[in-house]
Amino acid sequence: MHKRTIIKATALAGVVALLTGTTPVAAHATHAGVNGRLVFQRWDDSGFAQVWTANPDLTAQQQVTHGSANSGWAAWAPDASRIAIDTDRADPDLTDDVVVNDVFTMRPDGSDLRKVTDSIGFSGDPAYSPDGSLIAFDADRGVAGGLSIYVIKPDGTGMRRVTAPPAGNFDSEPRFSPDGRKLVFTRYRGGRQLESGRATAEISAVFTVNLDGTDVQRLSGWGWHVGQADWSPDGTRIVFEQACCRLADAGIYTVDVRGGRLTRILDGHGVTGIGNPKALQIEGYYDPVWSPDGTQIIAGREFLDDDGTFTVGFALVSADGTDLHWASSTVDEEHQPDWGTAPLQ
Repeated sequence: MHKRTIIKATALAGVVALLTGTTPVAAHATHAGVNGRLVFQRWDDSGFAQVWTANPDLTAQQQVTHGSANSGWAAWAPDASRIAIDTDRADPDLTDDVVVNDVFTMRPDGSDLRKVTDSIGFSGDPAYSPDGSLIAFDADRGVAGGLSIYVIKPDGTGMRRVTAPPAGNFDSEPRFSPDGRKLVFTRYRGGRQLESGRATAEISAVFTVNLDGTDVQRLSGWGWHVGQADWSPDGTRIVFEQACCRLADAGIYTVDVRGGRLTRILDGHGVTGIGNPKALQIEGYYDPVWSPDGTQIIAGREFLDDDGTFTVGFALVSADGTDLHWASSTVDEEHQPDWGTAPLQ
């Protein structure tokens, strides 16, 4: 059994995920421009996470990573020439308790795979800077419970630490602002670092920080179990999930970066009617990201239809919260989208 175990949603597993909050983490930054192809993760038949690309309606899908390793949490380079991923493919033993996870980059077809980080502990959730000169990521540097935000050059040089969270806190999921001057990230408080290297906690908040580590600002309240933050291409708003896959209020919000005003885009009610099959309802949203042109948001959706069919996959919604619809008529379980400018196929 490989050590990075990720729950795959079926009708039963989806209910469990909604009750326990065990969906994988990290939504990704977009880059202003024409709406191009998605990159996302999906599980193969052996239970390993793999990276795929597709058009926004999930046509012209291509699986671009393979093999007995987990690869995902992918992000486009601003010019769409490369994709950054995190993967445990350099781990010499996926069955032991020693976590080895790295950031790699590759061409959009999966070729020319290049290792960026040094296999010391967990490094993941990569995101390119708008000019492509840096990659932000979270890492524990081999110290369990020590997740902080770092930046590094794509060639693996010049790594430096950006955040130093207080004891018992974990910083994760960094994304660059469109001007490249700030990062948005999620701080988990009073939680724990999972065996996979990622963090979980009952309370969390969305923060921004300058690249030199100064001016740390909290944009959301504690206690909402927020995360998966992403900047709008114009840099004025940040979208994030709120309490995804818990018992209530599993929606998507945006926050005004300057004024702090919150707007609910999608109102997922989580799980209601437990214990009464006729009253059971499930609806939650996760991993929101903006389209490159700023007009739409794509997010994962978990939904129980009236006929008892449980569906998990990507949904599209206008940036003002209108026109919600499944991205594709054939809905599959996908996670961690990033929406780039690579030409449609």
